[in-house]
Amino acid sequence: QLLLGSYILRLGLRSITISLAAALVLSFIIVGFTTRNFRKITSVIRNFKNGDLTTRVNIKSKSELGEFAESFNEMADTIVHNIDEIKKMDLLRRELIANVSHDLRTPISIIQGYLETVLIKSDTLSNEEKIKYLETTLDNTKRLQVLVEELFELSKLESKQITPNFEMFSLAELLQDIQQKNSLVIKSKEIDFKIDAPQNLPMINADIAMMEKVFQNLLDNSLKFTSAGGEINIKLINNINSILIKFSDTGCGIEKEELPHIFERYHKSKRVVSNQKGTGLGLAIVKKILELHEINISVESEKDKGTTFYFEIRKV
Repeated sequence: QLLLGSYILRLGLRSITISLAAALVLSFIIVGFTTRNFRKITSVIRNFKNGDLTTRVNIKSKSELGEFAESFNEMADTIVHNIDEIKKMDLLRRELIANVSHDLRTPISIIQGYLETVLIKSDTLSNEEKIKYLETTLDNTKRLQVLVEELFELSKLESKQITPNFEMFSLAELLQDIQQKNSLVIKSKEIDFKIDAPQNLPMINADIAMMEKVFQNLLDNSLKFTSAGGEINIKLINNINSILIKFSDTGCGIEKEELPHIFERYHKSKRVVSNQKGTGLGLAIVKKILELHEINISVESEKDKGTTFYFEIRKV
């Protein structure tokens, strides 16, 4: 019995020693693994802080360290995305300032030049020449006014300082009013302007002033790029749940590579049309107004054949 008890005691002590040794070895392994992962995470964070925005923690684990690594990677992706957006906005801001500065400088230079001419040569200029110079100055002053007004309007739309004042009105009557207001310009350009609207078209619920601006800007755009003898057509289609508007012209059309950019702020078409100048803000304003009404606008165009804009207004 003493021998048996001694054997069991030695066996137990041996088992305990082996277990402690195994536990100690396992602890070292776990600590080493954890420390290595910590060093890896620390290195990635340090590299990210020093400007390497592509570095990420490559730890695939369901442990707390794995969750921490995943959270860091998500945070890094968000930071990189925000930085990219800021860079894009800064680039757009720089381009906008450059474009606006150029468009402001041109009419200001013309105004200054003609006024200086009238002042310096007032004794030698005939009345007809003075009137011509003053009319040119007035035209450029109006151009400046339009540019400044559209810049303010687009800025307010983008910052959502303007909200639609919804009311019920007849879309067909609005288009007839726009046609009447622009009849002299349309006639002088010898363009055939048609409105195709079905009878008993239901009224729509929208901001009437904003919608008038949408159609006026689209009309200005078509008038700019449609030659004499061309056509501008507005077709209203009474669908079940909406009214589809097709605004088309037979102008010079838009290049395919240019189509995705025509609604961008301060985008100016590469289409060359003599004596036609614009701010490059008209279609951007159209898109922003329709977005405030939760309306999407699309465009189709074919070079030298014309352009068509599409959008739908939901029925009440």
